[in-house]
Amino acid sequence: MFQGFSINKYKYYKLPEPGSIKELSAIMEVSATPLNIDFANLYDNISGTFERIFYKRNIVAPTNLINSLIQGAKPTIKNIKKYHNRKRPHQAALDFGVTFIYHNMESAKTPSFPSGHAAQSQLVAQVLSDIYPRLTTEFMKAAKNIGHSRVVGRVHYKYDIEIGEKLGNDLYSHYLNNA
Repeated sequence: MFQGFSINKYKYYKLPEPGSIKELSAIMEVSATPLNIDFANLYDNISGTFERIFYKRNIVAPTNLINSLIQGAKPTIKNIKKYHNRKRPHQAALDFGVTFIYHNMESAKTPSFPSGHAAQSQLVAQVLSDIYPRLTTEFMKAAKNIGHSRVVGRVHYKYDIEIGEKLGNDLYSHYLNNA
C-alpha cells in the first residue's frame, strides 16, 4: 500500500543527543504532563476509536479499510523508528537516574520517534474524511485525541506526536497519489 514511500526526509529530523541536557529537558517536560491512564486507554485502540464515531450514528464502520490503512502504514513507520531508535521517555529517564511514572502500554514497545499512533490516526482520519466529509471534524478530533493520549500516557515526547502527524499527512498524500 505504501511501497515507494520515501522516508528520506524523516531521516533528517534532529533529536536530542542521548544523555544531553536537551534530552533531560524533554524527559522533564513529559514528566510534568499530568498522567491520565483512562484517557490513554480510551484512545489506545486506533480502529476502535474511529469505529465508535460510526457506531454513535448507526453507520456501519469501514473496519477493513481502517485496519488496512493501519497495518499498511506499519512497515514505513517501523523503518523510521528503527533508523532513529529513540528511547521512550521512561527508558531515557533511567539513563539519568530520574524516577519516571508512566502508563506501561503494550502498544508502546517500539522506539519512540515518530509516534505510530499519531501517524496512523492522522492517515485514517484523512482517508475517512474523503469518504464521509460530514464527519471530518470528528475524525480529526479523534486523531488529535489518539496522539494526545500518547503524551498523557507519558509514552511519547510531544515532538514524536508532531512529526507523527506530519508523517500521517505524507502517507495520506502518497495513498491518494497511488490508489
